[in-house]
Amino acid sequence: MEKDILLIHVPQCYRAEQEKLELHVGIMPMGFYSIASQLAKAGFKPEILHVAVEVFLGDKIPIAEYVRKTGCKLVGMSLHWYQQSFDTLMVAELIKKSNPDVFVFLGGYTASVYTEEILAKYPFVDAVVKGEGEVPCNSLAEQIISNSSCDLSQVPNLYWRNEEGQIVKNEKTWVANTEELNSFDFADGVKYLKHSDTCLNVPIVLELNKTKAYLDKVKTFVVCSNRGCAGNCAWCGGGLRASKIITGRECVTIREPKIVAEEILQLYKRNQAECFYFCNDPLPMTQENIIGTMDILGEKAGGQVKIDYECFALPTEKFLQSFKKNLHQDSRVILSPDYASQEKRRECKTFTYTNKELLNSIAKMEEMGIKSQVYFGIMPDDDEAERNERERLKAEIEKISPETGVLVQKIIGIDPLSLWQLEPEKYGITQNLRSFADYYEASKNGRI
Repeated sequence: MEKDILLIHVPQCYRAEQEKLELHVGIMPMGFYSIASQLAKAGFKPEILHVAVEVFLGDKIPIAEYVRKTGCKLVGMSLHWYQQSFDTLMVAELIKKSNPDVFVFLGGYTASVYTEEILAKYPFVDAVVKGEGEVPCNSLAEQIISNSSCDLSQVPNLYWRNEEGQIVKNEKTWVANTEELNSFDFADGVKYLKHSDTCLNVPIVLELNKTKAYLDKVKTFVVCSNRGCAGNCAWCGGGLRASKIITGRECVTIREPKIVAEEILQLYKRNQAECFYFCNDPLPMTQENIIGTMDILGEKAGGQVKIDYECFALPTEKFLQSFKKNLHQDSRVILSPDYASQEKRRECKTFTYTNKELLNSIAKMEEMGIKSQVYFGIMPDDDEAERNERERLKAEIEKISPETGVLVQKIIGIDPLSLWQLEPEKYGITQNLRSFADYYEASKNGRI
């Protein structure tokens, strides 16, 4: 059981109804896998834990007690999605209270936005890695675990408190370049995921009651094909502008298609994953990178690999041909027009398209026998005109392609550093989410 470092994911947990829990943000950040793999290559003994699986479905050992039993010296916790804010800090406090000698640090998008506020308000958090984490986590492990004379100034991207309680920002920074990103092995990282069979079946929203957990039927792995996004959609904090502020990344860095394909094939052949989800589309207007990956998968796996691919724009003709030829027949193309209104979509979405273009694309996929799914959001500025247009589009889609799944989801929260947060009045936003304290309280009450 002995481990050097634990990487812990805590979903947002609240009681939806009596006798029933809902755990939101059930899928772990993909960076955990590359970080764990890099730590292992450096000679450390990492383990990735999903708190919901550990507490409700796995060994059912309190997480603070498990930390003590492993004898680890370092605990890294993901605070990527703002919905996790309250629960992640609650678990961090429990771990630190029971294990005062363990070094507890946070990382991820939300922690990176509010680094100094978190360190100022939560003394049980020893440090925050702001930005990308593979090199900083290895360097931090070297200082905490291997170096008797710990020098945190050697850890890039790190913020911490000195002996006088002052917050120190390391001027050393790091962001992965193309060569480094290609060298990371995300598939290898799955080996360090405790209860991987269960963890990869956890959906984005996991419902639990006294007798049953509503897990997905297939094990799904979120694929890292790149870092960064060329867009700046109004609701998203992951765009190019925000990424530059948080991590210093000034461009989209794309992993080689053959490397991405090899990772997928490793997990598929080891039966560690059955479906591969691409949540980022780095070249929406050409999609050359994913086409290259699909061509390799078709050549080496003969149409057996299942992919769910989220297109940021509409799929190109070349993409659809490769998709149909090379992938499992149950693979899906996912489209998120978000707004039904073309005008609002044009205002808020970087890679936009008209409703006629959307319907033509769905018709093309229906003709080719490609499964598709369409998401609309109920946005904060939702009005009667938007609702009417959404219903019209849903009816048109059902007429063109009866098997296409059309989902409508209410958008409640607001990403830190998104245009919605920075210019709320312009987009009809009434929520006042400015500081980390605002997100912490909202996530505590289940309002985001």
